[in-house]
Amino acid sequence: TTQSWCDFLTGMGELSKPESMAKMDKEVPIYLFSGSLDPVGKAGMGVMALQKILQESGVRKVEMLLYPEARHETLNETNREDVYQDVLSWLASLKSEVQRRRNQAHYGSSSDYANASQGSSLCCQINACTHHDKRHKRL
Repeated sequence: TTQSWCDFLTGMGELSKPESMAKMDKEVPIYLFSGSLDPVGKAGMGVMALQKILQESGVRKVEMLLYPEARHETLNETNREDVYQDVLSWLASLKSEVQRRRNQAHYGSSSDYANASQGSSLCCQINACTHHDKRHKRL
């Protein structure tokens, strides 16, 4: 309906205000992707501007990728398999980062963990770790 578009555009305006951006969790990673020919994203300019705004507001990890010759629906473009793979790779990098941080928190420092390559499950097996429950799975 017309009202839903009005509400949507009003909400977008509110979200882009500096005071709204200040409320964002700066630790949540953000992955932006778009086509270089996307008319909605102003041929990549809108996505680049959003990346800059997020970085300037203090978001710790903002990554952006523009796909050459792609338009608005990058998940449905002829190179969609590349897009899927890029998203999956980004998610996998987050998983690795989370695992590294958990291990660092568990061991106290990265040097304490230098020789352990199996993650927290190794800790539980070797050190009879008591702070992980029986449902503990490798991070």
